[in-house]
Amino acid sequence: MIIQETSREAYESVGRGKNTLSDKILEKLKGRQFTCDEMEVLLEGRHQSVSAQIRHEVIDGKVEDSGLRRPTRSGRNAIVWKLVS
Repeated sequence: MIIQETSREAYESVGRGKNTLSDKILEKLKGRQFTCDEMEVLLEGRHQSVSAQIRHEVIDGKVEDSGLRRPTRSGRNAIVWKLVS
């Protein structure tokens, strides 16, 4: 079966192919810590997608609260996330 390139790109963009949003988040967190807001900026992602994926990573035991808080672009304090050691 031949798959159109645009179909493949669309498939990968919603996180079902390689280099998923999960992969991108986990890669960015290697040796670093970010708020969800900072991660959204880094990945040029939507809040709904990035925050939901971080939550999935927390549930899966891959990401945890670092105990730190930093202000978001709106000035509110937010959890700083890190990889589970």
